[in-house]
Amino acid sequence: MKKLSLYIYLVLIFFNFTSITKAKKIDVFCYLDREVFVKQNIYLLDIFRLSGNQLYFNIDLKENKIQDLSKNREVSVITGIKDSNEVKNITNKKSKIIYKSELFLKNKENKLEKYFYKNIFPIKSERPEKIIINIKRKFDITNEFKFEFQCKDSEYTNKDIANIIVEKSKSNRTIKYEDNSFNDSLLEKHKEKFFEKYKEGVKLRIKYYISIGKYEKNEIITAKKVKNWNAKQFFNLPAKDRKILKELKKIKKEYYSKHKKKIN
Repeated sequence: MKKLSLYIYLVLIFFNFTSITKAKKIDVFCYLDREVFVKQNIYLLDIFRLSGNQLYFNIDLKENKIQDLSKNREVSVITGIKDSNEVKNITNKKSKIIYKSELFLKNKENKLEKYFYKNIFPIKSERPEKIIINIKRKFDITNEFKFEFQCKDSEYTNKDIANIIVEKSKSNRTIKYEDNSFNDSLLEKHKEKFFEKYKEGVKLRIKYYISIGKYEKNEIITAKKVKNWNAKQFFNLPAKDRKILKELKKIKKEYYSKHKKKIN
């Protein structure tokens, strides 16, 4: 009798578990950390365009489908899901959820390139804790990219994002030349020359969080605000005006070439 009761109990637990994992819908938010793009040597303007955004997925485990509901539709180049369309090519395993998709996207010459996606949500405590993005781009040549972003089941607040930055700064104990260069006289000359031209300041295209402070979208950055910025923080300033971005890229090359340093 005791064995029968135990058997019934285990069966109920099993069906309860399967109903949880198959019937529910899951909201997943993933923060596009700028440093992840930088390490992959992504085009500078694409870094400014994509970083700081949040991916927002709705995963329906019962219907076995996924939607990209991100506010900024430009992130479809990362998710592989165009215009909130549903993706039904999903593999739902106990330890991970995998979805595959394909997109045709226009390049800078206005020609179509084909992108293949295999994106993975590793599961921990029944929730995706991150997303692993695998992209293969085919045109004249084939390029492959891999990104890994933190995820959680609610939208990232400013405090959450600030905490990510703090944790990364704690884990990275290696101080690079450009990370400790704000006393460099050459850098100060570049800053002075730059803000002689932009005396009214430069408007930010996106939120910009760095180790010494956080700056909001459309905030005006002046010479005074960048006084203690290091070279990396200054030259990667996400200006709203594309002409300013090109100018920053140009003077960044000048700066590092004079120091005979490899440009990131």
